[in-house]
Amino acid sequence: MKMSRLVRGVGAVLAVQVLAAASANAGIIAFTENAPPDSTPAATGLVGFEFTLNQNINLTQLGFYAQSIGGNDTPHVALLNVTAGQKNPPTVLYDTGNLNSAAVNPGGLVNFAINYVSVGTPIPLTVGQSYEITAPIYFSQQFNSTAGFTLGGAIATAAFEKGGGWNGWDPGNGVPSQVYDYTAQSAGSPGGNISADFQYTLAAVPEPGSIAVLAAVGAGLSMRRRKT
Repeated sequence: MKMSRLVRGVGAVLAVQVLAAASANAGIIAFTENAPPDSTPAATGLVGFEFTLNQNINLTQLGFYAQSIGGNDTPHVALLNVTAGQKNPPTVLYDTGNLNSAAVNPGGLVNFAINYVSVGTPIPLTVGQSYEITAPIYFSQQFNSTAGFTLGGAIATAAFEKGGGWNGWDPGNGVPSQVYDYTAQSAGSPGGNISADFQYTLAAVPEPGSIAVLAAVGAGLSMRRRKT
C-alpha cells in the first residue's frame, strides 16, 4: 500500500513538472525579423521555411503572413517532413486548409500581419529530422538577408526557399495529380520571402531529481517482487 502511494505521488510530481514546463515555454515564435523588408515582390506562389532542431519541440500554431488577400484567395499553410529531401508527393504532417474560409478560420485574416491558427493537438517534432512550413506569397515581404533574423532557441538551422509554383499547395489549381508539388523550390536569394511562421513549446524533460526518484521507486518495486 505504501509503495503504491509513493508511485502515485511521484506521478503527480512529474505531471506538475510537465505542465509547468509547457506553460513556461508557451508561445515561442520560430523566427522574428529585426529589419524592415527590402521589397514587396509580386505574388509568385509557394515559398517555404526549412529547419532542423537542437531539441524536441511541440508545434502548437502555424502562422500566415497576409498581405493584399482578397476574397477569392485560398492560402494554406502546410507542415512537411523533408528529411528525405524535396519530393512529390511530400510527407505532409499538417495542412491548415483554406485560411480565408470562415469554416477554417472564423476570425478571418488580418492583412499586413502574421495570423496564427492552432493546430489542435500539439505536433511533436524531433531532433534528427528536417521540416518545412510552406505557404503561398501574395505580394509578401522580401528581405535582403536573413542573417539578422532571431530564431527560436530550439531552431538549429534554417533556410528560406521559393518558387514552388501556384499548383504546389492548392488541390483545386494546377495539375490534379500533383496536389503537393514542392520539388520546384530553390534557395531564396537574396535573403528570403516571408509567408509562414510557427509557434511551439519545448518538449518536457523530467528533472534529474525526478529521474532519480523514479529509479529508486523502480528498484524498490523490483526488490518487493523478489521478496514475494
